[in-house]
Amino acid sequence: MDKRMTVSGVYRGEQRKIYDLRKEKWARDNNIRFLAIAYTRLIHKANGRLLRQIDNDRRIIERMLNEVLGVK
Repeated sequence: MDKRMTVSGVYRGEQRKIYDLRKEKWARDNNIRFLAIAYTRLIHKANGRLLRQIDNDRRIIERMLNEVLGVK
């Protein structure tokens, strides 16, 4: 998926990195906390496709948010 060329002439993976950096910068410039959640933190298949397990996903994301917000 990441090795496909986009219309703008860059590989999809590189384009995704550029967009992610833009989102982080925008959040920082606007005093907004930014939390990026890597798919590897959630249960997924070998190809990276997420296996939706709502209760488990919610616990993991809640834990990550609490870390960022300093909640115990």
